[in-house]
Parts: sequence; structure tokens; C-alpha cells
Amino acid sequence: MAAADLGVNAETMGKLLETESKTKIVAPKVELPLDLKHAEQVIIEKFSQLPKSL
Repeated sequence: MAAADLGVNAETMGKLLETESKTKIVAPKVELPLDLKHAEQVIIEKFSQLPKSL
């Protein structure tokens, strides 16, 4: 299966394969439904309000 079939930019994939790093994570771009986008934003806002010393 080609990288483009998975929604991955071929140039980005090439750079990942050329790097010396052992960790290579690629995720396709997915458009979230509006309710999930809202939930994600609420989580980010709440997380940013936590004390930094945890």
C-alpha cells in the first residue's frame, strides 16, 4: 500500500524514512466531526488549567 493511499504526504514519508531516529509515527489527516472537535477543545482548555506541578 502506498503512503498516498493512507493519506500521508509522500515528501513527509520520505523525510521520515531518511532520518536516523528509530521512532517513526505517521497518521493520516482526519477531519473530526464538530462534536468531537468541541470535546477536544474542552479537554485542551481544562488540561491547560491544571497545576504544572503534577
